[in-house]
Amino acid sequence: MKLIRSIIKNNRGELHLDLMAHMFKLLIITLLIFQLSIFLVDVGMVYMAINETMRKAQSEGMINRDYLEEQLVKRNKDPRDITATAIPSFNNYANKLGDGLSLHVEYEYNVSFSGYWNVSIPLKLRVHGTNQGYYGSGYGEGW
Repeated sequence: MKLIRSIIKNNRGELHLDLMAHMFKLLIITLLIFQLSIFLVDVGMVYMAINETMRKAQSEGMINRDYLEEQLVKRNKDPRDITATAIPSFNNYANKLGDGLSLHVEYEYNVSFSGYWNVSIPLKLRVHGTNQGYYGSGYGEGW
């Protein structure tokens, strides 16, 4: 600290502006790293919710919309902000054992700094699974 003071005094404050510019750059870099970490946590929470939904869907043979919304609320995400599509469609069973299940989620992550610039990052997340629990309609009839 004494070295910095002596440099500023010796150069009549000319390095003072360079030092301030350097500190401002460090502040901006720190803010960007902070925003990146929040972004990664947010994406991770949504990804955990859709993975948990797919895990349950694989055992039941259908993707349940209510369960997806429950998982999103559990992770502090508003289900109204997220657009989800499922194959087969929500709350419909797969045709037979081994059929594919797919869940596509789209939402936007918003970044704003004091209202000066607002950035909206569209995200698309997809998970795929296999029906492992529902045998299909008509299985076991006539016993």
